[in-house]
Amino acid sequence: MFTAPGPNEVEVLRQFELACDGKLLKRTEGSVGHPDTAGNEALAVAAIRWLAERKRAGYVPDVLVLANHPSRLGIDSPHELRAWRDADPAIMIGMEGAPARRAPRCRVGDAWRAPDTKVVHTADVGGRTGTYTLRIPVGDVQESFYLRLRGSDGRHNGPGPLGRGVDPHGPVPHPPGDGDPWQDTWFYTNPIFVDVAR
Repeated sequence: MFTAPGPNEVEVLRQFELACDGKLLKRTEGSVGHPDTAGNEALAVAAIRWLAERKRAGYVPDVLVLANHPSRLGIDSPHELRAWRDADPAIMIGMEGAPARRAPRCRVGDAWRAPDTKVVHTADVGGRTGTYTLRIPVGDVQESFYLRLRGSDGRHNGPGPLGRGVDPHGPVPHPPGDGDPWQDTWFYTNPIFVDVAR
């Protein structure tokens, strides 16, 4: 969930988190037939409608919602995604791209499809302000490849699941319900395909 910058941005994010975050509220049950599932799904729809109302009321200039990619936890069903979109299609616009080695099944898949995948450059930008231009030479490229940028606030990282030699500063998973998005911020770009013409 994103809001446009403004004087109420942090307050809306915090209110949303406290009232609607399924993990923080321990409302994560979603299995078919479980007595809590329908109520938890209804909470998610109500959350999107609440965000839309904050936007309509002018409390925030704009708001945008992207669902987690289903491969992250495998918990969002197609009917849930449709219900969220139906709640307000102007703010619920789809889902994020597949996460890179954030979900266990993606980790395995990455290793199988791209065994040479690894972090090749790390830059500490702590203390910087303003625009930062990052230039990383890729060397003598002989074949096409993907490139992806990842960043964090540096508060919750360590060797990734494939070891320090592959991912020295990867995201460290939180115990369920223990993550704090204000203390553990990560971003991932979509993969950039570099096509080597021959």
